[in-house]
Amino acid sequence: MNSSQFIMDTYRRVPLRISRAFGCYICDIENRNFLDTYGGLGVHVLGHNHPELQQLLREKSGSYLHLSNYFESSEAAALAEKLCCETGKNAVYFANSGAEACETAIKIIRKHWGGKRAAMVTIDGNFHGRTMGALSLCTRESIKAPFQPLFPSVVIPIGKKQRLDSFFSKDTAALFIEPLQGEGGVREIPQWMLEELIRLQKKYGFLLVQDEIQSGMFRTGKFLAGNSVSSHADIILLGKGLGGGLPLSACIVNEKPTEVFTPGDHGSTFGGNPLACGLGFKTLEIIRRDRLDDLLVKKGRRFRKKLKDVSARRPDLVKEVRGKGLMLGVDLKDSAAAAKLKDHFFDNRVLVNVTAGTVWRLLPSFLIQDSQLDMICCMFAEFLDQYR
Repeated sequence: MNSSQFIMDTYRRVPLRISRAFGCYICDIENRNFLDTYGGLGVHVLGHNHPELQQLLREKSGSYLHLSNYFESSEAAALAEKLCCETGKNAVYFANSGAEACETAIKIIRKHWGGKRAAMVTIDGNFHGRTMGALSLCTRESIKAPFQPLFPSVVIPIGKKQRLDSFFSKDTAALFIEPLQGEGGVREIPQWMLEELIRLQKKYGFLLVQDEIQSGMFRTGKFLAGNSVSSHADIILLGKGLGGGLPLSACIVNEKPTEVFTPGDHGSTFGGNPLACGLGFKTLEIIRRDRLDDLLVKKGRRFRKKLKDVSARRPDLVKEVRGKGLMLGVDLKDSAAAAKLKDHFFDNRVLVNVTAGTVWRLLPSFLIQDSQLDMICCMFAEFLDQYR
């Protein structure tokens, strides 16, 4: 009997039955190793089963697996302090997923304004999660349409340089920015646009929410992809790699929203799980200690150049290579080409992900080697030469 028949059909699953994972590889039940560029969709920043994380997990689980948030957790307190130091903010609320962190931000915004302001502004291509509030701030109609009516939101298009005053008013409660859009196709918000939005924040006084769920945790070489925005952000959202492979997200706030919540306003049974927080703290410690942030900048720059060089042989097929660090995207001419690319890599035992229909998105472990990235470029070149 196929046990998957009892799981709701919400994913187009890779035809692979997995037995184990290690480093940058996933191994199937036939003992075939596949190079993994999904990285758990940005979760495994240190790869699968990092030895130091495994050791810590064994040690911590010997004491307890879970506590209630009615008890203080030294692991959560230590990670919260580290996150405040990294971001320059004041307080942290821990949840389990990026969508939950976004929902927390929405509740903070609502309570902060107390009904005086209600309008939420988002940017075309943003993705914040699939719960109702987070989904309302996404802009891809195909994932929103079945669940209407959602909360109203104002959408700013990404286009030529212009003043954006018309999208804001004294009723604007908050603006959500995803500085480097993940699900939107690995698109970076232009610097002129960020500067214009910061000007409007000063003019209208709305709260600014910076979503770094996919692009944060040093994915681009910096702790946050949107460094030029973070000092102006009232709320920063983190997730994905934050828990070292376990479910963990964070809603980090500055002085304005810090006192908004009081006991009973919000909560989560598993948010801030001590094992996840312990692994998160250790992950950040390893990245800093081993200077992985500096290394991945060099690695990403070299890889991006190679991808661009390879892409140049088929300008009819590849529209653009974009992204930063080890969050890169290759935009192909159509979804058919993207699907064929995915099959080509799978046949060569490399697992690749396609988002926004046409964008080959790479979110590998920070520990992936240049030789492995070179192999990916060679396979990409083979695909471009063969595709007709």
